[in-house]
Amino acid sequence: MVKEILEFIRKHDNGHFKPHTDELLKLVIKKHLEYGTFMVIRNKKEEIVAVARWNFPTDYVVHILDVVVKKDYRKPLILRQMLAVGINKHPQVRTMIYERLGKYPKRKRIVISVDKFLKKEATNEVKNERVCK
Repeated sequence: MVKEILEFIRKHDNGHFKPHTDELLKLVIKKHLEYGTFMVIRNKKEEIVAVARWNFPTDYVVHILDVVVKKDYRKPLILRQMLAVGINKHPQVRTMIYERLGKYPKRKRIVISVDKFLKKEATNEVKNERVCK
């Protein structure tokens, strides 16, 4: 699975991970899969369409580190849908921190309550998608 995720990231990341070696990325992916802080979204054909990686600086805060989404699946609700699925597994989380440094290096990090972020037309289900550990 790590190799499949790495290939997906290399193909769809817009160059954000280019400076990192495959060995480093494999190690990072493997550790986050072990810790349960990595999400893989697949379509009905079992193809990866999105991945995300995060940390928990505290029990109540999730810091989203990376999100890579296949171009055909990039839409305003994808991050909200992924967060909704993650919150179902970690209901104690109340605050989200998110940075888009790869695309917007000068943009400040976003700190927002999970409830406020999810209320923006989000649902608790990801239609036609499957979430893997």
